[in-house]
Amino acid sequence: MSVPVDVGRPFRGRVFRYGDHVNTDVIFPGRYTYTKSRPEEVAPHALEDLDPTFVERVRPGDVIVAGWNWGCGSSREQAAVCLRYAGVGAVVARSFGRIFYRNALNNGLLAIVCPEAVDALEDGVGVEVDLEASVIRCLGRSTTAWPSPAPSPFIQRQLDRIQRRINRELRRVARPKSAGTAGGARGDSFRDSESGAAASVPGNVGNVLTAPGPRARTFCFASFSPAVRSMIAAGGLIEQTRRRLAAGAGAP
Repeated sequence: MSVPVDVGRPFRGRVFRYGDHVNTDVIFPGRYTYTKSRPEEVAPHALEDLDPTFVERVRPGDVIVAGWNWGCGSSREQAAVCLRYAGVGAVVARSFGRIFYRNALNNGLLAIVCPEAVDALEDGVGVEVDLEASVIRCLGRSTTAWPSPAPSPFIQRQLDRIQRRINRELRRVARPKSAGTAGGARGDSFRDSESGAAASVPGNVGNVLTAPGPRARTFCFASFSPAVRSMIAAGGLIEQTRRRLAAGAGAP
């Protein structure tokens, strides 16, 4: 079980993408409904029937991006609780099941309706969510925070060979044209991965051989009321009420 992320401040994570009409029976398996209820019991089973590797891969602050009607089906509260205590900072979807949406906010799980972000955010891309500013920022694909498993030595050798061939071809097409061609070739700028030197590559070649990651973009979502923001930032309605009661008990 992970310590739930503090969504009251901007937080960062990576995207896990899923589809439409993901119901609560696969978010939290129905077979555990009456046997597991505490956060430390439900968190290990988050998305168990949809993505068996999710719990192993998710890290605090990661964001689920989904399509229509996320959380449809039964009203079990564990569906929201298990995601929050697995480390999920927010669920961004085109729409939510009505009961899941309320359960999520009541339990401190940020549920955001933002179709534009759903259209743009790819699986594995880095994002930042800012509840106070009501924005989601796409940070581009990470190359260090979430490393992929290392390839086998054989695969790595093949990748190195391919990279060397690409670099040779890029240097070849970047050479100045003959004196008979005025101005040389017009192209895009790239950086040779071996020498670090910048060179000019014809646009058509650059478009084929370079594959830039997702552009940094910002997506706005409808602001939550101050009362709801306060409840979510406190970790949910129960935790907010507990803090208020504790503060009241200590007052003169």
